[in-house]
Amino acid sequence: MSKQRILFLDYARSIGLFLVVFAHLYTTESKEALYIYAFHMPLFFLISGYLHKEANPYDLLRKLGRQLLVPFCFFLLLGYFYYPVFTFSLRQDVIIRTFNNILIGRNTAANPVLWFLLALFWVRIAGNLIIRKPWAFGWAFAFLFLLTHALKINYLFTRSALMALPIYLFGYYGRKLIDSIVGQKWNILLFLVCLIATVLISGINGKVSMVGVRYGHTPFTTLNVALFYANGIIGSLMILCLSHFIARESRIVTTIAHCSMSIVGLQVIPIRIWLRYIGYQAPFAYTIPFSVFVMFLCVLFHLAVEKKTKYLVGGK
Repeated sequence: MSKQRILFLDYARSIGLFLVVFAHLYTTESKEALYIYAFHMPLFFLISGYLHKEANPYDLLRKLGRQLLVPFCFFLLLGYFYYPVFTFSLRQDVIIRTFNNILIGRNTAANPVLWFLLALFWVRIAGNLIIRKPWAFGWAFAFLFLLTHALKINYLFTRSALMALPIYLFGYYGRKLIDSIVGQKWNILLFLVCLIATVLISGINGKVSMVGVRYGHTPFTTLNVALFYANGIIGSLMILCLSHFIARESRIVTTIAHCSMSIVGLQVIPIRIWLRYIGYQAPFAYTIPFSVFVMFLCVLFHLAVEKKTKYLVGGK
């Protein structure tokens, strides 16, 4: 059972990574982005919570520094090299703008996808504290959630992390529920039900963004928040049901999941080339195989780097 559980999570990660790359080939206002953004990042936070193991805070801090902060700095540094090459821009303020955006919690110019690594860093620290001492830290983070929402501050993507924290905790506390749902023989039917629900809720709630901390566009803030979390969880269950249904031993899938750090951190390079010469909104016949090609390049890069300096890509 443990082996099967890891296998279907590898499939879920691989599908999620494909959706991340694919969505970046479309404008944020497109229908493709509207539906994918509703659940693709919540999926990764839910899986992380599902796999959470309680740890000493100091040991966890050292571990996350090695697994998340070192790769964050590495891929950010790579961004400084390829940004002027692939944007044909030699603006010297890119370094200043990038650090400024990181501090205030906006997309970084050099590598705009790295917000996820910082947010995951904070989420795993906060999640571990709450799980260890729910009454002591649960109220504290609930207060921070409301405070950052009221002040609209996202320093170092902490507000994005607080937005993701409930989904992470659902992944941890709801493990038995998740297993019982996705492990059903009729999980492909559940996949279809969740798919329909995700499309309908996305149509009602509109565009969401975890990096931009936007819950939706209905006139009522409370409804936006409720719809975002409902859709994030339903959409994640959709992918998990599909993953459990199709999960078979596959070296390709396990390798993709293993190389997820480089797929997240390096995808910007080929995508920026594509957007410069092809542009957004290309037909599926082009964007789907190109998304697979991007993942292939990132996997090759990850495996090459891992042979010599695995800590740069989150290796243990």
